[in-house]
Amino acid sequence: MKHWKPWVITGICCCAAGLIFGAAGIASGALNQEHYAKKWNLSDYHDTVTGHFSTVLIDADYADITIQPGTQAAISAEHMEDNTYQFSVENDTLQITQKTSNKHDWLHWIHIGPWSAPTPTITLTLPEAEYRAVAISSNFGECSVSDLTANTFSLDVDCGSSTITGLKAASCNADCSVGELTLTDSEITGNAQLNLDDGDLSLNNTVIGSLCRLSNNMGNITMQQVSSGTNEITLDCGSLSMQNCTQEETDTSSTYTLRFGDLNASSCVLYQSQFTLDYGDLETTDTALLGKSTATDNMGDINLNLRGSQSDYQVISDIAGNSDSGSNNQIRISGDDVATDISVSFTEKD
Repeated sequence: MKHWKPWVITGICCCAAGLIFGAAGIASGALNQEHYAKKWNLSDYHDTVTGHFSTVLIDADYADITIQPGTQAAISAEHMEDNTYQFSVENDTLQITQKTSNKHDWLHWIHIGPWSAPTPTITLTLPEAEYRAVAISSNFGECSVSDLTANTFSLDVDCGSSTITGLKAASCNADCSVGELTLTDSEITGNAQLNLDDGDLSLNNTVIGSLCRLSNNMGNITMQQVSSGTNEITLDCGSLSMQNCTQEETDTSSTYTLRFGDLNASSCVLYQSQFTLDYGDLETTDTALLGKSTATDNMGDINLNLRGSQSDYQVISDIAGNSDSGSNNQIRISGDDVATDISVSFTEKD
């Protein structure tokens, strides 16, 4: 105890010194947003949008972007440097642009607890209507879209998390290089394509009428209460979790391709499924695999708990043996003889 006592005292002194200097720095305005807002001549703009438009285009270098519902079209742009923000309504299109001056870009990365350099923000309020197209492009910043109806919706974010809630659209395309990407409580009557390079991708309580195409290079994909026509899902390094998901198109194949990661499907109804895993486990719980399905795992286990009884399925496997019931629901399982363990069970007994 005596041996450690000097180290304990030193640690306490260092923590106390850090708190004192940190408080002094904050008090002096070193990381005070109001201080830098004045120093950099940042301005806030609150504009009412006049003129008719059915297309919305937003192009931002660095800003947190929000689209929200309201009674009147309006834009609130805060913490803007001089001559970096503008908007216009021409040819039935509302266009909002924001460009940084590159003078203070590095300071935007400073975040210490609740203290940070001022972040430019763009808040667009839109009255309830069905817009022809809404497109958002951002190099850096968070993006939030809620309760929007549009024929086509597209989102392209280089770095920053994006949340889409209550979207109604015929098509949805979202690309994010680094950050989280979430689609919740939405209805897409056509195709939905969401691509992510690094981060987690989530779909919750969403209906996709046609193709649901998801890809993620580094991160997980989570689907909860998702109804889709067909699925095309690809992961390079990450796991796929599906819960209470339903595929509506019974004659079209869906593909699930994972290079490094596990696939878990619980309480799902899937048709013509093609599962391909290089390294990872495939597991289903109370899930119906209907039509002709294949499950291939090169390095991992396959554990299938199928909804129904054994007589509802024809399981074909060179490793675990065959179960020929004459059913139209055929599952062909393949894997490495040494590296793959296969288990098939059913929720009901014959």
